[in-house]
Amino acid sequence: MQYLIQLLISGLAIGAIYGLIAMGFAVIYKSTGLVNFAQGEMTMITAYIAWTISTTVSGNVFVVAVGSILAAILLGLIIERLVMRPMLGEPVFATVMVTIGLAVILRSAINFIWDAYPHGLDIGMGRGIVHLGGIGVRTGQIAVIATLLLLLAAIWAFFRYSKVGVAMRAVAADDRTALLMGISATRVHALAWAASSVIAGIGGVFFALSYDLSPAMFQLGLKAFPATILGGLDAVLGSGLGGLLIGITENLAGGYIGSGMKEVAGFAMIIIVLMIRPVRHLRRTRHREGVMRTGDYKQSYGELVALIDSPPVWLWSAVLLLALIAAPYVLNSYALSFLMIILITVTGALGLNILTGYTGLISLGHVGFLVTGAYAYAVLVSKYHMPPLVGFLGAGVVPALASLIVGAPSLRLKGLYLAITTLAFSFIINTVILEMRWLTNGARGIQVQRPEIFGISFDSDAAFTYLCLGIAGLTLFATLNIRRSRVGRAFVAIRDNDTAARVMGINLHAYKLFAFITSAFITGIAGALYGIYLSFVSVEGFPFLLSIEALAILIVGGLGSALGAVLGTILIVLLPEATRIIFSLFSAQMDATFTTGAQELKSMLYGLVIILFLRFQPRGLVGAWHDIRRAWVHWPLRY
Repeated sequence: MQYLIQLLISGLAIGAIYGLIAMGFAVIYKSTGLVNFAQGEMTMITAYIAWTISTTVSGNVFVVAVGSILAAILLGLIIERLVMRPMLGEPVFATVMVTIGLAVILRSAINFIWDAYPHGLDIGMGRGIVHLGGIGVRTGQIAVIATLLLLLAAIWAFFRYSKVGVAMRAVAADDRTALLMGISATRVHALAWAASSVIAGIGGVFFALSYDLSPAMFQLGLKAFPATILGGLDAVLGSGLGGLLIGITENLAGGYIGSGMKEVAGFAMIIIVLMIRPVRHLRRTRHREGVMRTGDYKQSYGELVALIDSPPVWLWSAVLLLALIAAPYVLNSYALSFLMIILITVTGALGLNILTGYTGLISLGHVGFLVTGAYAYAVLVSKYHMPPLVGFLGAGVVPALASLIVGAPSLRLKGLYLAITTLAFSFIINTVILEMRWLTNGARGIQVQRPEIFGISFDSDAAFTYLCLGIAGLTLFATLNIRRSRVGRAFVAIRDNDTAARVMGINLHAYKLFAFITSAFITGIAGALYGIYLSFVSVEGFPFLLSIEALAILIVGGLGSALGAVLGTILIVLLPEATRIIFSLFSAQMDATFTTGAQELKSMLYGLVIILFLRFQPRGLVGAWHDIRRAWVHWPLRY
């Protein structure tokens, strides 16, 4: 019984921290209709600022508290003004991806501004032990629970009785009507971001008081998100109470089932809750109207579904193919490694493009299918000595079957809620892989050798490049043909307007599941190729950054375009290397900085590219190319 009480108390304490961060999510959504996936990173930065103040200025509780609150307010205001305000009115996917890009930048900045080592926040409180009925409780745990309850009461009174709170509710209900009533929506949004940053920052400071302060703290945002879903995205009080429930559930699962279950209990609750009580839609956003342009039109159905409708395109495609065939004989091993990565990444990006680009289903769980395909190949080939072709088949089939777990909720969910479900899947699948040690070797991973198919060895880099080229080429050809087929047109119809698609007789359930299965099959094969390239398959080799990279590729290249997936891959893969070369031109010190912090700079570049493209060129490189070609063809006319 004492063990159960201890679990409940510690669960309430960590749940209170989740609740504070979840309330930050809800405050922003309630006031702006935006979901901030950078909430965990903002929480972490506020905690680091508190630690910096305590170690360099003063360890006084009052000084640390005031300094941290002011820093959190400033951080929220800067993000709202520079990053989020220009994105108002944009589609849900765009705003979600901007906050994800922001999260990547803030997370990587931690290692540059501070370091990657754990630190303890000591301000003379929070680590003492109080005995209640024979059970030891940290004073920090008592303080965070009390703080959550006080903030819940204060926020309820704020939204209920204060003029500013009523104004925020009015903007949340209808910002246009609120504007006619003299309420400034921009001021309300700025206040919401500042308040969210402060509330979540308080949770981060309490976490640092009870546990170590480290860059891994960003995961608090991911763990707090289930509380927001459970309590309601626009329910501040419900999110706070949801955090308590998530904390208790995690602790009980970890205490009585296993530590692995503790990590995924909250995400499992997301899937269960959304399946039982789906939310039909997010708040509607007003999209910016596009400009109607004249141009060239297809005059027959055959022209409309033609694979390539331009002879020069055929010519340049043949030239590119010949160049790729000759590349292994011309490039050195370093350049050839980039070509292999590009071809593998193109395969995975084309798989995600079917789901997100063609069908419009936002997925943050791309890396889950990659790692599943890699492990399926490694287990079949390395552990059970199956032929490589069987391994590749398994690398596609196993993720395709796993996609049904994610695809089933897609029948009732869309938009952000579906993205959350796929995100939960990626965390759950990692835990499952680590727990199934008898099959996957757990954290030790599995060694993988280069394959031999039909007596042809792909052991050399040149031969493996040809294997990657063949698979990437077949994938590109298949996705282009899917796009112009009846199935592809159904995908696009669902993406553009699923209600209209249903009226036209399109079976939404069947086509959504088919999109998930097809995407997962292709992505799984890309995961197998990546595992072979690494020569070692482990969970650590497939970080969540790969999901961000895949979405960045689609955004940079152009959503819904196979050519865009190829162009986006080339830019995203070569961007870090191009940046390194530019850095090296200035000074050796800058080159050394890039070398020592390559992973962090790479992440920051991804985040920056996502934000800049969504802000200034939302149609990606393909859209820019179309604009340039149109201007060239119709010059000196504007259209």
